[in-house]
Amino acid sequence: MELLVSAVAFLIIFSVIILIHEFGHFYVAKKSGIKVEEFGIGLPPRIWGKKYKGTIYSVNWIPFGGFNKLMGEDSTNPAVLKSKQSFAGKPLRIRMAVVCAGVFMNFLLAFILLTIGFSIGIEPLIVNGEDVYNAINNKTIEISHDIRVKSVQKDSAAEKAGILKDDVIIKINGEDIKETAQLDVLTSDAPREELFIDLKRGDNRFYVLLPEISQTTSDRQGMGLTLYDPIYLPRVFVKDVKADSESALADIRPGDIIVEINEIPAYTVTDYLNLIIKENVINYKLLRNNEIIAAKVEFSDKNRVIVMNVEADMPAAEAGFIHGDLILSINDKEILTPDEAIAVTKQNIGKSLLYKIDRNGEILDLTVTPEQSGRIGVGLITVLSYKNSQLSVYNAESLASVIKVNEVKYPIHLAFKQALNESGRLAVLTVDMFGNLVKSVFSRLAVPEGVAGPVGIARLTHVFAQQGLLALLRFTALLSLSLAVINILPLPALDGGRLLFLLVEAVRGKRVPAKWETAIHTFGFLLLIGLIFIITYSDILNIFL
Repeated sequence: MELLVSAVAFLIIFSVIILIHEFGHFYVAKKSGIKVEEFGIGLPPRIWGKKYKGTIYSVNWIPFGGFNKLMGEDSTNPAVLKSKQSFAGKPLRIRMAVVCAGVFMNFLLAFILLTIGFSIGIEPLIVNGEDVYNAINNKTIEISHDIRVKSVQKDSAAEKAGILKDDVIIKINGEDIKETAQLDVLTSDAPREELFIDLKRGDNRFYVLLPEISQTTSDRQGMGLTLYDPIYLPRVFVKDVKADSESALADIRPGDIIVEINEIPAYTVTDYLNLIIKENVINYKLLRNNEIIAAKVEFSDKNRVIVMNVEADMPAAEAGFIHGDLILSINDKEILTPDEAIAVTKQNIGKSLLYKIDRNGEILDLTVTPEQSGRIGVGLITVLSYKNSQLSVYNAESLASVIKVNEVKYPIHLAFKQALNESGRLAVLTVDMFGNLVKSVFSRLAVPEGVAGPVGIARLTHVFAQQGLLALLRFTALLSLSLAVINILPLPALDGGRLLFLLVEAVRGKRVPAKWETAIHTFGFLLLIGLIFIITYSDILNIFL
């Protein structure tokens, strides 16, 4: 029954998105005096049709989207092309409006749905890794830095073994959990040998033995537990710690995972360096053996900015700057990075600035006035203090659990603004993703992860249908937005391709020959069909592999 509901939801969602698109073309064409020969719901063959004011309104057998048939849209008949009711016979600006109307309606649909969602409250729009990190940082996504039990069925093998909700799974058969594939034995009912599970509950650690699942169907009931969704997160791992250093005295150890620095998450080595570069006191949050450990490290030195070169005939040279000068402050503002020095300089164009300089231990005051370009004529780099050599770190992934995804909700005026911002952001990401798709398919005949075709979208519809109406609403908005963005790209057979030919016509002052336009659109259509076939093939492989 769930699959039937999901299939119906898939057809409805896609049909609504396409019909909204086609209605945009239909409405603008009608208002412009273009004859719409047919407006169809679904795809031919026709079930029913009725002619009204010169347009056949039809219902068709294939329940997927709809279509418009405009007079003179693809015709080469001179009489049709010259007709006042013909698409081809209309001024350039009207034809452009008709071509763009479908895309506009899809943008509008996405915007309206997102505005409704943000005003009622929906889960955040997560489309890439950066979105995940931001949502974790602002607590929209709540995570646990371990693999955690979400629920245990009554009278199941897991319950009989003593496993409870929120128990932390540390090891399976003596092996640390580093891959999600290792967790399959906990949730699958496939035949397997008995399992030895290392668990943690609060401060207590204990072990359970789960019975084997044999080939017989009578005891193929699995373990009866579900886990919170596991997620891979990039993390900063400590490789070595300098002996007798402040970090070693603070009990930072090799193998520790740096989770936060001064309450700010660190996902990459770059994050780590940027967070420690300005601080003398560093409060680490470390993950060690599935426990969060706090460590405080105090340093006596700071990173500094050093002058690497001085340009001749520039303000800095005239003021007396030389290679090797350490910049301590500008107008009494402490400077710890080149970016800070550049920012202060550009904010004070034409004004005198007092630089405090350390030159081989001698403190000097140099006065300099930036040029109109915001430069004084020095090259700057950061001098790392000895503290940065106390730890050697590297990037690797670590498993965590998504405990909860909180809804985001705004007052209606802010929901309007948020929907607009998200629509623009997602439009840019869609263009980037489509570019990566084309590049990957034509260079490697491979579909990038995260790209789905009709089969993949049907599977996603099933997932979101189970999550409720608001999840489907958000999904519909994203699909409508994606369709709008891809359709307006200047590619043959798409609205953007037709718009491109109209723009060429505007520049040339005459139309592109119809036979050439038709040939190019046909070629583009075949490429598009080939791309859809490759994506669909990838979707099917993802189901069975």
